[in-house]
Amino acid sequence: MIIITGPGRSGTSVIARLYQELGFDPGGTWNPKVNAGLESPDIVIVNDAIIKELGIETLLGISTGLRYRFPKIYRFGSIIKPLFPQGIKKRVRPMLMLMNASKDVQLMRWEKLADVAKKYKIVLHDISDSHMVVKDPRFCWTLMVWATVGVQIEKVLVCVRSLDSMVRSRSLAGHLKTQSMSKAKNSLIYGMGLCIVALHTYDIEYNIVQFPSFLRQPRKLYAAMAFPTPIEYAQFLHVFNRVVDLNKVHGK
Repeated sequence: MIIITGPGRSGTSVIARLYQELGFDPGGTWNPKVNAGLESPDIVIVNDAIIKELGIETLLGISTGLRYRFPKIYRFGSIIKPLFPQGIKKRVRPMLMLMNASKDVQLMRWEKLADVAKKYKIVLHDISDSHMVVKDPRFCWTLMVWATVGVQIEKVLVCVRSLDSMVRSRSLAGHLKTQSMSKAKNSLIYGMGLCIVALHTYDIEYNIVQFPSFLRQPRKLYAAMAFPTPIEYAQFLHVFNRVVDLNKVHGK
């Protein structure tokens, strides 16, 4: 299994589209409103569950169109939301975000790692057997579990970007659960740290690619990627030129 990950809003979706157009569909759908997607639902569900069970609070709304999750108020709000006019909804959301801004990044509870790995071992192996390529920013926080259970990972492609650009792009896409830019940056850094630790702990082959620089360096990106079956550079370049649009890069 080839994994595409990164803190999010760092080019993971465009690489997933390249794989899709080359015949290796990562699954999921594309959301043109935020120019992102292609996260297979089974991957998203299990990664969300693992993050929760490890006690991690990312403060980041990773999925396209993800609702902000607020304690207690959220369930009540989902019931009464249809009763409010759209104008009121727009005024209420910033108030709820301010309430959530006081939350801190919750770090991984390492003592739970073994139990979580045991619980999800069969599921993760079943999922990996049905996917050649997968994409999900959540792997930054969950890769340790996938590697611990012995899932065969051919390569991990880690997309990175400047912190300020990632935060700006997340804000534009509505993928933040906090208005504290400092806390958002700390969450991104923590996720990247967990990812790198997992890669080195389990000696997983990986490459780090810089976004949006790799959009201007197709040959370098081609060399960094791995493919389930051989792909010639000419074929890759043809797809690359069709998919890549620098005008759609947010948060420059």
